[in-house]
Amino acid sequence: MPPAATESSGRPAPGRFVPDRFGIALGALRLLTPPDRPAQYIASAAIHPLPLAPRRLRGLAQVRGHPISVIDVGGQAPARLPTWQRHGLLVIGDPGQAPIGLLVDGPPVPLRVVEAVPPSSVSSGPPAAPFASVLHSPVLCRDGSSDAPAAWWQADFSALFEALMADR
Repeated sequence: MPPAATESSGRPAPGRFVPDRFGIALGALRLLTPPDRPAQYIASAAIHPLPLAPRRLRGLAQVRGHPISVIDVGGQAPARLPTWQRHGLLVIGDPGQAPIGLLVDGPPVPLRVVEAVPPSSVSSGPPAAPFASVLHSPVLCRDGSSDAPAAWWQADFSALFEALMADR
C-alpha cells in the first residue's frame, strides 16, 4: 500500500476503502466469490463450443494448459454456435484440480462486508432459478463507489455447478 494510504500502525487510513471480499454479477444475481477457493478472472478467454453438450455448458477454455468447462448461468445457447468466441470468464478452483469457469460480463467487484442479514430481509429474495437452493446467507456489502450497501449472496459453488449442469 502507498505510504499515504496507511497509518503508522500499518492499518488502512480511516475512510479509505479496503475490500475484504469480491463479488460477481451474473445478470441480476450478485454472488460473492468463495473465500476458500482460488478465483481468477480472464477478461477475454477463448471459448470453444461443444455442440451436443447440455445447454448451460457453453464449451471449453484453456487455462494454463488445462481444459476448463465453461458454464453459462443464463443458459441461453446461441442459435448458431461459432467455431469459438471470446468472453469474460471467472475460473473457480486451481487449474489441474477440476476448476470450473463461469461466463461473466465483467471483472469481480471489490467489496467490503457490512453485515450478514437473514434471507427474509433481502427485498428481492433469492432468485427463482434452478440453482436458488444453493444460495445462502446474504451479506450486505459496499462496493467503494457508494455508501449504500447492497445484498450479495453466498453460494456453495460445488453445488451450484452441479445444479447448473443438471438443469437441461
